[in-house]
Amino acid sequence: MSGLPAKPLPPEKPLPSDCCDSGCDRCVHDIYAEELAHYEQRLAAWQAANCDTASTAGAHTGGSPHLADDPPHPIKGA
Repeated sequence: MSGLPAKPLPPEKPLPSDCCDSGCDRCVHDIYAEELAHYEQRLAAWQAANCDTASTAGAHTGGSPHLADDPPHPIKGA
């Protein structure tokens, strides 16, 4: 074990049936958006820490800092 923190997991996206469509002050979609923003911050910090560690060890080969198993951005839809 390397002692590095585990990669953060994305929040679970609410199902369409999770929203009651009554205009709640804090809709499940609002909560999800907040959790997703927090996750993206934690993921960026995790990637930076792991990139720094990999570079120091000589294992970083360049390229995109995004990992293949990262979830797509919900607004960009890709």
